[in-house]
Amino acid sequence: MPENIWVFESDNNLYNEAIQNLLIRYPQVKIHKGKIDTFFKNTAVNFDIVYLDFCGTFFSSSKENKSLSTIISLLDNHRLTSPGVLITNFAFIDNDDSSEMRTLIAKIVALYLYPKAYADKGLSAEEQGLGFPKWFHKVNDNLGSYYSEFIRRFMMDLTSVIIPFMRVIRCKDYYNTFFDLDGDKFKLCKKNLFGYNDAEIYAEDELFSLENDCVGYLASEMSFYSIPWFFEMARSKNPDNLKSFAGEEDDDCNFQEDFYNDKFVKCVLNIINQITDNDSKLLDKFCVMLYLIGSEEYGQNCYSDKLQKISNIEWPKIAQQACDVFTFQSVIGLLLGQLSVPYHINVLQSKGVDRLY
Repeated sequence: MPENIWVFESDNNLYNEAIQNLLIRYPQVKIHKGKIDTFFKNTAVNFDIVYLDFCGTFFSSSKENKSLSTIISLLDNHRLTSPGVLITNFAFIDNDDSSEMRTLIAKIVALYLYPKAYADKGLSAEEQGLGFPKWFHKVNDNLGSYYSEFIRRFMMDLTSVIIPFMRVIRCKDYYNTFFDLDGDKFKLCKKNLFGYNDAEIYAEDELFSLENDCVGYLASEMSFYSIPWFFEMARSKNPDNLKSFAGEEDDDCNFQEDFYNDKFVKCVLNIINQITDNDSKLLDKFCVMLYLIGSEEYGQNCYSDKLQKISNIEWPKIAQQACDVFTFQSVIGLLLGQLSVPYHINVLQSKGVDRLY
């Protein structure tokens, strides 16, 4: 019904034009002059269907592009009812030089999808035997389709994982309910996850080690840690890190060096700043949090006392009636969900459409 429809417009001329058109045909429609993300933060109105029509690309090196912040505001403030529908519309190429912008889009899309299981017709890039440079060229050759898939997958991760976990991380009481991490433990967790292997740093850590301590989970379990993998590779500015995923026939030094140009770095920084609200330390906490809940083997001595007690319970014996094997990860997922209240995605109805004109 028209009275249940809200329209948002911040441009004065477009707002005045919309007012005149709506007064004639649909006077019941509410039109708000201002930014929609501000409305989401400050007005307790929820919506069954939200359609966000963005004029630019999903991401940009320009600080003016705040599309991601708008989506985050919607999700973080739970302005979409459950069940609800979120529809987004992004441009493929913005007003920058088309060739340069196309390359930037290809870099971000290829990097995000590379570790994903089912990234390409049911197969990951790794399962296809593609090193990253070959994967990048494959994405670049059919960028419209992969760009659409990127938006779909990124929106799913943002909705069900990134925003809910950030909510827990930002609340000190919630975070301490699950984890007991001092500076040394946190440093070692990062090292184990991201695969650092510095003998001098290890010498400093002799007084503390994680249970089943092993370096390189990020590289060895790319699909499981696909979100931390993307953020670490994107912000590393170190071509050698990406080179390790080149493959024997893809050992192209020039490709790795050219990948991290200024525009790419600015674009990644823009993405991170919008997700973390300009607090990049939150991203490290997010990655470590995923690492610690991945398996109780990785760092029980980083759990709070309460969580350690839960992890020591033999859950498969207690919850025998579950369809799948009920594990500690099943329990911690439920506990985190009660505090973070994530949206649950209907994967079968999650669709991406690419229309290039």
